[in-house]
Amino acid sequence: MKKLIKTYIGEKIYPHVDLVATIITNHFKAFPDLWSGTVEEQLPYLKKFASHPQGLLTIVQIDDTFAGMLTSIPLSSNVYVMGAAHAQLLSHNLDPTKYFYYAEGAILPQFRRNGLLKEMFAAQEELMCAWGFEYVSFLSTFRPPNHPLRPAGYEDKDPMWSYFGFKKTDIKVRYHWPTIQLDETIKEDENESIFWHKELFTDSLGTERS
Repeated sequence: MKKLIKTYIGEKIYPHVDLVATIITNHFKAFPDLWSGTVEEQLPYLKKFASHPQGLLTIVQIDDTFAGMLTSIPLSSNVYVMGAAHAQLLSHNLDPTKYFYYAEGAILPQFRRNGLLKEMFAAQEELMCAWGFEYVSFLSTFRPPNHPLRPAGYEDKDPMWSYFGFKKTDIKVRYHWPTIQLDETIKEDENESIFWHKELFTDSLGTERS
């Protein structure tokens, strides 16, 4: 098995935004996000990562086939998702300028449980540490255990995030997005996300960067 993990920085993300937008659009339709957006809606958002000098995109290929991706950006950036989280951190006496933010991550089903997420985290966190950031964070979409669209046998991701060293906080952020309903219609709903974070340490795996 030939594996290539490559991280792109800033403007070098531009050639890959169409691929990433397609992956995200498909990935986030699933539970728990239930987001029903389009590639065209994602493109302006992703281009903000490419226009930021510290925007990051890591892509994994297995035997020359796309296997997974991860994006991140400083939490203090002007990407719209970060605005509400920025305000919440300030209200909890936390400094957003010390935080990086994992935005989107996806690994194709056939490549899961092979340690790829750990390696993508390591690739990006090496850079975050080099740039002087102290924490990395993400938001997870919250759905109650009895949500009608929760798939049978769905595994809660909290244990996995804890395994990677993240801590769940009591910071909650609410966003509106086109949400898939039980009857398969789409409704602009308010969705709650929970803020997770961890302290950064210099501990990385060797990867190729651009």
